[in-house]
Amino acid sequence: MSALSSSPPLGIKLLPHGVALVLAFLLTLFFFSPIFQGKMLPQGDVEQALGMQTEVQQYMQKGETIKWTNQAYIGMPTALVYNPQRSNWIANIANHIMFLGDSHDATDPHFVFFWLVVFAYIGLVLFGVSPWIALIGALSFALMSDNLILIKAGHCNKVQAIGFVLPVLGSAWQLLRGNLLWGGVAFAAFLSLQLSASHVQMVYYTFFLLGGMAISAFFYHRYKGSIGTWSRTIGIMAISVVLGVLTNLTAL
Repeated sequence: MSALSSSPPLGIKLLPHGVALVLAFLLTLFFFSPIFQGKMLPQGDVEQALGMQTEVQQYMQKGETIKWTNQAYIGMPTALVYNPQRSNWIANIANHIMFLGDSHDATDPHFVFFWLVVFAYIGLVLFGVSPWIALIGALSFALMSDNLILIKAGHCNKVQAIGFVLPVLGSAWQLLRGNLLWGGVAFAAFLSLQLSASHVQMVYYTFFLLGGMAISAFFYHRYKGSIGTWSRTIGIMAISVVLGVLTNLTAL
């Protein structure tokens, strides 16, 4: 009688993911070790943003709420400059976990870098990449010169939005591969988080990539004669987009 095949224990399955988290943490400590000496990375964009927020805060002290400020460039919605009262519960929970509640700010470079590695890793795993290869890819992704330059400049919202690109695309890949339930849930959640980063430019680029994936999937299903499957998948993706947008409606 042939031996029954058994799946590896849960601990073995989770081991690569645990190693990825530990290595991301250690790499962050290595690159940002000066924080233990009380040093802070000067970020010009953060300092400018604090100045842009002054008008909004002054009105809030008077009990008034404004939706537009002229302190940013030629004018900008205040939700993209200063929005302390977020109604996005997904983003609230994520920020509470990612930045340890109110004890750290979303502009802290070491936190931004750490989660850049983690979310890149999650995205690659969602694409079906081997955990160990995904770890190498995530580290390489986070260490791209552009990301480090953006962190130094203080474009932390942009870096956060970049960090969610791979999980959004990976979730869409899961949807297109037939994992409709969890793929749809993950897609809506990660898109919601990317939108909550308040960087429309990166969301715009992400949708370009999503459009390319949808079009390529269309030709694949047309060749296979399964356009109905493609239509259902795109329908679920559209619902997930609506849900992701609705959770950020007050900031859009």
